[in-house]
Amino acid sequence: MTTITLNQNEIKVNGRTVYDTVRVDNIEKVSGGVWAGETSRGDTFRIIGGFASGGGRNEWFLEYPVGYGDQSIRANSAVKCFKLLIV
Repeated sequence: MTTITLNQNEIKVNGRTVYDTVRVDNIEKVSGGVWAGETSRGDTFRIIGGFASGGGRNEWFLEYPVGYGDQSIRANSAVKCFKLLIV
């Protein structure tokens, strides 16, 4: 089971710090395999994936406003979803 936590402006996925991402002001677990958060720029995002969401361990999605509106971006891990936030 994946755990995502925010501790003093550090995002941790399964206990490991994620670098090279935007600053996240808050994040909370919405349901099994779904987290919702907000960046320091005020953009909201959702990360969905893993076994708890009904997918495989490498089936993750980042819902984030990119370009002309909300997009669902495919990734292979929760860490990759956070790294895609800098797009």
